[in-house]
Formats: sequence, structure tokens, C-alpha cells
Amino acid sequence: MRLQYFGDSYDIVKRALLQWLAPLGPWDIQPLFTDDVSPQQAAMFARFLGARLVEPFQARTQKEHQAALNACHGTGNLLVDPDIGVVLPQARKVAKRTHLSTASLQALCMSNPGRVIMAFDQALRREAPEESLRSKIVWLSERQTAAIGFRSHASFIFCSSSTDSVGGVTRLLHEAGLPDSRIVRARGSS
Repeated sequence: MRLQYFGDSYDIVKRALLQWLAPLGPWDIQPLFTDDVSPQQAAMFARFLGARLVEPFQARTQKEHQAALNACHGTGNLLVDPDIGVVLPQARKVAKRTHLSTASLQALCMSNPGRVIMAFDQALRREAPEESLRSKIVWLSERQTAAIGFRSHASFIFCSSSTDSVGGVTRLLHEAGLPDSRIVRARGSS
């Protein structure tokens, strides 16, 4: 996340999704700020979204990025807001601080069973955005992590160690009136 984009249409979508998912319980936010942000500015962002801020929230370096993710273990439902999005693991490569790896996403799900993790994801291939999102969902699903995606100009991955929790997300998105065509699943699943 970069503070210069605070309040853009992506943030409006984040806020709407969190409001629709409020019946799941309170939400925390890990913004993973890649620029210099004061605690007051970070709190203002969290307040706008209606979530509790996880500290530390800076991701200006790889070390800060890891410390921010480590702080998320043990929180409740969580929105992780990487600057760019979610990437699949690559052999002998560490995900850039602007990204969140699917391995880190899965670890967050497993560290607090039953909670829902929502991750902002703009790291999609332009020529095949739905397939790009689906490949991440499949990767998570193959590792005992239930997952769905929301495909839009602001895309997201929702995941949990609990199939029931992800089913609750799907139900609430449907109740909010979101067309099923916007929900991306692993092939062959419902």
C-alpha cells in the first residue's frame, strides 16, 4: 500500500467488502506500507476501512515486510494490503516487499485456524486475469487452504484453513448482491 493512493476506488472496494463481511466478526488490517507513513496516517487509513490496525505496518524493506507479516499471526479476520498483490512462489526467489507470496498467505491462514484472510491482488496477468487469480486459488487449495477470488478492477483472494469460513464469505457476498460470475473458484469446485 502507498499512502498517496489512500481513498482511491480500490479503497472504496475494500471498505465495501469489509462492511459486507462484518457478520464474520471484527477485521484487522495490515497495510504493508512501502513508503514512510506515520502512526496517525496509518490509523486514519484503518479507521476509513473500519478495521483495527496491525503494528508494525511498514514494509519499506524486506526485513520490515517480514516483521509486519509476523505481527499478523494470532490476529482475527485480516485484510492484508500489499502494494501490488499476491504472487506464486518461485524457486530460490523471495517475493518482493511490494507483493505477498501465496506461501505467506497460506501461513497466515494456518496460524489462526478458522479466521478469514482477505488479500488485495493486482498481480494478475493482463491477458488472463481470471486464470491468474485461479492459479493462486488452486495453489492454496492444493495445500489444505480453502480459497476463492473476487475478480474486478480491484481483485482479492479470500482464504482460510476452514472451508466453512470461506463458504461464509461466499454466502455474504451473494447476500450483498454480488453476481456469482465475479467469484473465482478452483476448477471443479462449487
